[in-house]
Amino acid sequence: MEERARYLARNTSTTSGTILLIGFNRVSEGAVEKSFPFWQTLKQVSRSFYLSLWLLPSATRQSVALAYLLARAGDTIADTPLVPYQERIRLLELLETSLKHRLQTAANAPSSVEKELLKTLRKQISQASYTYSTEGEAYLLLHLQHCLKFFSAQSPSAQKLIEEVLEVIFSGMRLDLEYFSSSSLRAFSNWEQLEDYCYRVAGVVGEFWTKIHKHTLPTLEKQWDKQQIQRGVAFGKALQMTNILRDIQGDLKRNRVYLPHSLLQEVNLAPEDLREAENGKKLTPVYAKLLAKTAEFYQQGIEYLLAIPRRYMRLRFACFLPLAIGLETLHVLWQLENPLAVEGVKIPRKRVYTLLAWGGGMITSNTWLTHFLTKRLKKLPTNL
Repeated sequence: MEERARYLARNTSTTSGTILLIGFNRVSEGAVEKSFPFWQTLKQVSRSFYLSLWLLPSATRQSVALAYLLARAGDTIADTPLVPYQERIRLLELLETSLKHRLQTAANAPSSVEKELLKTLRKQISQASYTYSTEGEAYLLLHLQHCLKFFSAQSPSAQKLIEEVLEVIFSGMRLDLEYFSSSSLRAFSNWEQLEDYCYRVAGVVGEFWTKIHKHTLPTLEKQWDKQQIQRGVAFGKALQMTNILRDIQGDLKRNRVYLPHSLLQEVNLAPEDLREAENGKKLTPVYAKLLAKTAEFYQQGIEYLLAIPRRYMRLRFACFLPLAIGLETLHVLWQLENPLAVEGVKIPRKRVYTLLAWGGGMITSNTWLTHFLTKRLKKLPTNL
């Protein structure tokens, strides 16, 4: 079944500027930039998700990409250690209030709250209070006002959905800042707390993704029910759990342990013990349990993809890519001898493009997609 996909992987040329795949019209970056002026910024602040956004149907690409950029702006604010956490929380609240004001008043002019937010950000940036992982993050904050204006240019229904998803995401960012405000290391208490966090920062994105496409694309309103929203939530949780499991060491450096303390206690580990790589073997049972739970979420992600009608090839492809990358990453994590001895596990860029090409060979076939994705899922641990 994968013979055609392998052929495409060897013979299909894919770059950040063009996708040449059977069954797809060629879409140039120039055309995308005309409809969404922040495209280059989006590429800089997103390692691979911008590919999924690029693949989206044109009817929803603007709104979803804008929601991502506004969430990324909030994330940049929340992750800046040089600014006291109380101030970061205040700025997140100002950003949330600015969006609410634009939604509720249908105003294109900035509110006093928005002006305060932008003034504060400019001042802090000029004082070098912010650190950035990419140049795009700095540009995004400096030009946040343009994103907010673009928000006002969206349809009222799109504005409402964007504001709703960002409200939940920002609540997750505030939870993170408040819970881990201490200078000492701390872990989430239990699985329920971890799952709630995953919903706020990622699961709700799957919910938003489902609702905005259901609202915008013909036939989905009737075909998609509450179960598809639940699948979308699980899909988002799967991606967030993968992020957590692939970078335990990176989170430790920020005094964060997202692994539940209750599970660590089962193997006689304290959060501080995770700083020692030699405890990796002891952590393995807990790590396997969390991998198994993540695999369950991915199973729902596969069902989510298969529930997208074949006629919406772009939407299918946009969902296939993060699903395939996530499963590949999870497989790598499962093979690790010591999860505490590595930091920031990533799938090579070349592999991402290979997955992209493979997807082009099977995106309209539920049989091929099921075989391709479940084959990878079966390599992962079952619920222990």
